[in-house]
Amino acid sequence: MAANAGLNGSTFFTFSHTFASPGIVVAALGTTNSGSIDNVALPQGALATLGIVLEQELDFTSENIALRALSISGAGGIPIPLSRLTQTSIPTTYSLGGCHAVHKSWYRL
Repeated sequence: MAANAGLNGSTFFTFSHTFASPGIVVAALGTTNSGSIDNVALPQGALATLGIVLEQELDFTSENIALRALSISGAGGIPIPLSRLTQTSIPTTYSLGGCHAVHKSWYRL
């Protein structure tokens, strides 16, 4: 997946991430936790980004995902590439360490 995320129309995070096999498995109409995503770029810088940490939610303004529909526990299925998806008000927690930001979000289908 590759995504831009932020709040109120401004992009504060950009990242690209490949999930370990079998990837994230989300049941129909369900949610799941993405786990940690590290090496997140902060295009507006760390100081500007600190202001949104208290909000505890993000909007994905542009998200590209390689999805597999109708898989069984993440195996098989029909590949469906999705691009330029948007999601709003995603509950998010942050952990800042050194020069890296760790991003966790809940994905919903």
